[in-house]
Amino acid sequence: MLLELKKAFLDLEVPIYKTAIRAGVNPNKASKIIHELAKATPQERASLSRVLNRPAAELFPDEGVVNV
Repeated sequence: MLLELKKAFLDLEVPIYKTAIRAGVNPNKASKIIHELAKATPQERASLSRVLNRPAAELFPDEGVVNV
């Protein structure tokens, strides 16, 4: 579970589905993203980051990390 993402949603004190809609993300997919059942697209990550006012790297810590 992406705990920082879930915490960011809850910190707004607005229903998660309303925040997801505001970010342009389907509420069902937002739930799946939080529970790591689906991956957020780069556009969804950017939009959620903007709406939640948190850096994308904080909300999605494992995404975009390349093991070399």
